[in-house]
Formats: sequence, C-alpha cells, structure tokens
Amino acid sequence: MQQPEKIGRGYRRDLDAGPALQPEIDSFELSLCAERKADKTVKTYTEAAQWFAAGHLRPAGVTAWDDVTAKQALIAGSARAALSRLPQLRDHTAGGGARHPTIVQERSARVLNAAHRLAVIPKAFHQPLVDFSDDAQILATVEREMEEELLGRPELDSTYQEQRSADPMHITRLSEPMRWLIEHSDVRTWRTECVAFGINAMSGNFECACLIIIDDERWWDLYGGAVEANWEAEGLRLYSSRDKGLLTALISDPRWSNEGLFAFLQGIRRLGQIGEERVALPSIELEF
Repeated sequence: MQQPEKIGRGYRRDLDAGPALQPEIDSFELSLCAERKADKTVKTYTEAAQWFAAGHLRPAGVTAWDDVTAKQALIAGSARAALSRLPQLRDHTAGGGARHPTIVQERSARVLNAAHRLAVIPKAFHQPLVDFSDDAQILATVEREMEEELLGRPELDSTYQEQRSADPMHITRLSEPMRWLIEHSDVRTWRTECVAFGINAMSGNFECACLIIIDDERWWDLYGGAVEANWEAEGLRLYSSRDKGLLTALISDPRWSNEGLFAFLQGIRRLGQIGEERVALPSIELEF
C-alpha cells in the first residue's frame, strides 16, 4: 500500500470530492463565508468534507472518480440519474405512444434563489424590460426566460448593463428555435397555460406556475439539440411523461425548492388532464 506523502508534521490528503459532492461543499463554503467564519475555519471545514468524500465515499481501489462504475457509484451514493436524449423520449414503444419530454433543472451555486435545489425551468421574477404595457403580461416574461434559460439567448434583464434595444423581443432578434415557435403560434403547435397562482407562505412572493407545452414534433426534430441550460442551472434532467416510476421518485426528491415542487406538481397534474396517450403520471390530488 502506497504511503501518503508527508508534509511538515502531517500528510498530503486527497481532497477530490467528485462531481456529485463538490457542488454541495461549494455551497457549504459560501454559507460559512456568509457567517463570517475565519478563513482558516472555512478551509478546515471544507477540506474535511472533501477528504471524507475522497477517502470514504469513493470505492476502495479506485483512484479517480472517472473510473467509478455505475454500480459502484450507486453503492457510494454519488450516482446521478442518466439523461435521455430528446428524440428517445418521443420513440413509440410497446408500452405506449409518444411521450412529452419533461425538463427539470438543478440550480447553480451562482444564483441567489434556490441554489443547488431542483426547480422547474424557466424560473424567473416577472418584470418589464422596455414596453411597460406589453411587458406587464406574464406571458412576456415566460417566453423571454424560456429563450434565455433553454435556447441560448443572452440575458436581456441583466443588471450589469442598460437595455438599449427599443424592441428586444422583435422577431428578427429571436433565436432560431424561438422564431419558429412565434411563426407557428397555434395552440395545436405549442401553448403556455397558467396552472396556479397564489402567495408563497414561505417567502411572501406571488407565485405564478405555468406549463409550456410543445406538441409539434417538427420542432423537436429541428431544434431538440439546441435545448441547453444557461449559467443559472448546474444541469438539466429529462423525464418521460410516461415513466410513472421515475416521476414518482422525482416528486419525492428532498432537494426540491418549495415553489419548484408546487409548480412541477401543478404542471404535470394539468399535463395528465390534457396529455391523453402521451402521459402515464402518478395520481396527484389537490387538497384545500
């Protein structure tokens, strides 16, 4: 057995926490800094967590996280669900017809709201940009944030620069996937529905949960590969609307933000009402 390298009065420690736990340690470090802990304290606490992950969560005999097999990762508790490609979610199988790809995000450490939590996407605060009349419509924010968070458009509501465009949502300025949707504005092609509205008792915010449905498979064939999260998400997860087991497990995941879980439940509940043969969802009852 190779002896650890000696440094001063101690030994060099392996601090590779791996891709699953390191984001959580980064969040822990931010919370320690926010509490004004001393630099040495922050370093000691975070390195202890990294050392524990490398020494006790990584399987014995494995020197790099990239070499961990799927079975070992499950045993170590660090496996992440594999994501299916969009076209695969629309395949026709013996179990039923086409499915709706259902997208969930894991929030980045760089966001102020629900960092490292699961949430629906897009997720944003409603605000006007230039036209304080038309932009007052909630749909304006939903469509803008959808394009920014999933279709690669640079942010329009950035706090780092002034808005200089008179019509930032003009069709000539839209990304190609979004322009296609605007040019095919028909409820049989795609639509947005408000599925819930109320006051969040945890934060005091008004919450407006919306469901974006793209039924036309031509869009997925043309632009499915362009769907990509921006900096606000640590990663995306795709679920088939016909995979009842995985959706049930997702609903039970403790990492949901409170408003995110509510919006997701209301969204798939509505999808179950209108999706017909494309859905096989767990039963969700609304209590008053």
